[in-house]
Amino acid sequence: MAKLSKTDLSKISAAQERVLFYGTPEKGYADSGLWEFLKHVYTKDAHDPLNPVKRLIGEGDDYIIVVLLYMLHFNDLCIPKSRQIRMSWIAAAFATWHTMSAQYRHTLWQGKKEKNANAMVSMGSKN
Repeated sequence: MAKLSKTDLSKISAAQERVLFYGTPEKGYADSGLWEFLKHVYTKDAHDPLNPVKRLIGEGDDYIIVVLLYMLHFNDLCIPKSRQIRMSWIAAAFATWHTMSAQYRHTLWQGKKEKNANAMVSMGSKN
């Protein structure tokens, strides 16, 4: 993955400031528990057989933080999906945290095929 330029980093910083207007990291999103949860989230990269297990957020993945800040802020969000940016993994991690972070919260995961949805959220198990 390519490194972000200074211009891209400043765009991300400006986007973070716009998203955080409901609260600062100290009082708002930082105490949500999401960031601690994400330290324990790993993905499996099928294209890297030597090192398939990787942290969801790694070096140079600042865009993931921006996406998650938007997910925290907005009730509805439409994001173009791309395999290269792991959007399904990001959405699955957020949905898992969101479901676990409150009682009686249910999450529906929908995909093109039931088999794909099962593979994404339960390692292929229908149960």
